[in-house]
Amino acid sequence: MTPFWGFWCLRSMETKNHHHHAFAHAAHHHLVHHAHSIEPGVPWYVGYLLGHAWLPVGLLAAGMLALLVGRVWGRHRLAAAGGWWELRLGERVSRPALEAFVRTLAGGLPRPLLRTRPWVALSVSSHEDRAACGLFVSGGLSPAKVRAAVEQALGGVTVEAENSALSVDADGGVCWRVASLAPVGSRYLPLRVDHRVDPAVQLLASLRAQQAGEGGVVQLMLQAPARSVSRKARSQAARLRSGHGLQSGLSLRALDWWGSSLGGMLDVLTPNSPHPMGRPAPARAVDPFSLERARAIDAKAGTLLLAATLRVGASASGRRRARGRLGGLLAALGQYQELGGLRRRWEPFCAQRLARCLPPVKQRLLLSSGEAAALIAVPEESALAPVSFTESPSRRIAPVAQAPSRGLLLVAATIPVSTVRSVSSLKRCSSTRMFLDRPAVARARCC
Repeated sequence: MTPFWGFWCLRSMETKNHHHHAFAHAAHHHLVHHAHSIEPGVPWYVGYLLGHAWLPVGLLAAGMLALLVGRVWGRHRLAAAGGWWELRLGERVSRPALEAFVRTLAGGLPRPLLRTRPWVALSVSSHEDRAACGLFVSGGLSPAKVRAAVEQALGGVTVEAENSALSVDADGGVCWRVASLAPVGSRYLPLRVDHRVDPAVQLLASLRAQQAGEGGVVQLMLQAPARSVSRKARSQAARLRSGHGLQSGLSLRALDWWGSSLGGMLDVLTPNSPHPMGRPAPARAVDPFSLERARAIDAKAGTLLLAATLRVGASASGRRRARGRLGGLLAALGQYQELGGLRRRWEPFCAQRLARCLPPVKQRLLLSSGEAAALIAVPEESALAPVSFTESPSRRIAPVAQAPSRGLLLVAATIPVSTVRSVSSLKRCSSTRMFLDRPAVARARCC
């Protein structure tokens, strides 16, 4: 056993010495052949970092890619777990009640730290002169609670499950043109909400078809915002009060940083020769318009906010006509212009995201509850809307005491009350006692 043990120890020592000499030879070869890339006097670790900089850059790129893929996968997972609902409107929809519903959403939407935030989408689609209102509830939310909130806020609205989704495919020679809206100037500036007339009428008039087969859609997607939106809004208001204007773009900020850095270097190299770049910037005068915008941003930051995405689409028999109909929809959104506004901006996969109700990676709009309620294209009075909506089965006939008793008598007949079940059945009856009040008679004579 002793000779064998001694032979094994000697063999292992020779193997270790061989590997050590091979490693030393490889290191010497690397230093000799790459010595020209390191200047004399530079520490060895600097050359090592320069030669192996690909490792941290690769790890950073891999981490960012994994984060992006995780967010995209989370959005698709929540969209697949969501469901579509059809809203059948009543005779009247109160705008303050709609705002109360949006405020309930703003307070109830979850805001997870790492996972994807769920969302709710409200869409109004039209085909020729018929329109339908849809509701999409993504995964991560309780559809029963959202449905109860809708029915409680909007009295007389019926929420029914629907299997079909929006379709923006070019079938049968129909061309679709879609667009996504972005804020004008800053996302923290408020939009106009105090309209004298119903703002949904203009949008529905743009959705109404002028030829057979035309249609359109307006989709508003609501999601909980990031946790830092109020702090960023107040910092932008402080920037306006200091006279610096709204937050500049990345290129302007980089140019400003480069100019300040160059001025600092000139101060160090030429301390006794002052120059304009090294001098402190004089105090800027604040104009009243900037102060007005700062106050508006502070007022908006103090309310419940929602991250939103607004998309519109139009269909027609040709591309040119579909583009013209889309321009009409975008023009109808100009009624929300105030200190803030809406403008068209490119979004990747906009048509596919609109059809599948997918939010973008980053929401562009930041809306208060009043702004979100004003952007929902639901008419306050369904009978006066430019398009006709599907009637709700729960719509009730007005009491007899509220019916006009004076005016122009159209038809006089007696029908059993038990046979009248809804407003549509009353309209189908040809023998019904109907009166028109004096404004209706005047409108009828003018027509």
